[in-house]
Amino acid sequence: MGNWIKRLGSLLVGVLSFLAVGISVTEALEPYVWPSAMLGLPAGLIAGTALLPLTYLGLTYWEERTATGTASPETSRRL
Repeated sequence: MGNWIKRLGSLLVGVLSFLAVGISVTEALEPYVWPSAMLGLPAGLIAGTALLPLTYLGLTYWEERTATGTASPETSRRL
């Protein structure tokens, strides 16, 4: 698996999690808080930002485990 595929996959997961969490929190708080988007958008941004590198590292770890049976110490430490 190439680096570009891992990067695009990580970006896709980050954007989808931003949208899912942002919309979910905004809609859940709509009846209770008037500017619910002011809480939903930062929550989505945090979720997307957190999942972006975690997805990349997870894909790298999975790729190394599949190819060699074990991940390198550097990848294990980073994850």
